[in-house]
Amino acid sequence: MPFGLLQWVFHRRFLTRFGRVHEWLMKGFANHADRGHAEAQELYGFLLLHRGQDDSSRSAGARYLMMCVSPERPKVCWQLYQVFSKGDVLGFKADPERAQQYYEMARVAGHPLAQAELPIPG
Repeated sequence: MPFGLLQWVFHRRFLTRFGRVHEWLMKGFANHADRGHAEAQELYGFLLLHRGQDDSSRSAGARYLMMCVSPERPKVCWQLYQVFSKGDVLGFKADPERAQQYYEMARVAGHPLAQAELPIPG
């Protein structure tokens, strides 16, 4: 299934209310993400990290975000800054150096929260 179609369905709230549609979307996003599609990795990673049902889902979400992190994806950089600042995701302990690295990437890429030059926890 083309990623564009999956995205279109994903943004139609009346369709995503159905369990089968939700399962189909998640499988489609996972398939594209596993094949290296950066947009799918970002979307699927955020879905798992923020809406995952358990710690292993949240951890998988962070791993997908790690696969697509780049200066062209400031939201991903900022989210990984959060992950490594807090250390509250299974398998991702707090690491101030990595948090700083992702914070700088987000700042340079123009993420508005990073632009505010928030203090780095440490």
